Amino acid sequence: MVDYTKRNVVNGKLTSSKKKRSRSKAKKMTPAVRYLRYELTNSATPGNETSHYIDLAKDLSAVNRRLYRQGRDYHVKKITIVSSNTPNGENRVSLSTCPHSWVAAGAWKRGFQTWKHMNAEADRQLAGNIDGTWADFKVYLSDDMRGARN
Repeated sequence: MVDYTKRNVVNGKLTSSKKKRSRSKAKKMTPAVRYLRYELTNSATPGNETSHYIDLAKDLSAVNRRLYRQGRDYHVKKITIVSSNTPNGENRVSLSTCPHSWVAAGAWKRGFQTWKHMNAEADRQLAGNIDGTWADFKVYLSDDMRGARN
């Protein structure tokens, strides 16, 4: 004898009361390139300092051909530095990021909201869509970073 109290009968077939997601309808993850390699040219003159700016979101967007926003948190597990042209002596490498604080996050959020409002106002005044495919809000920490090409 079958206990029908805990199961549903649909079209003469017994089904579970809980809906199960079939494997074919499960959310599929899109693979992405996660490893980036940079070749940077340093000065061969001792005591001469060079700076390089790396935008992970921009470079991940280019490699994976989809938009990665700059305002997100990106985890960097490991950085390996191989130097072939740095003279021996007082070699030093310094890495810096934008601070991970509520002040920096709030400033980015307010700037992004202002940027969206500005674009919405421009769209209202012009006929047609003027948004670019890769148009996105970018933050530059200095004028040097704006002109940098890695």
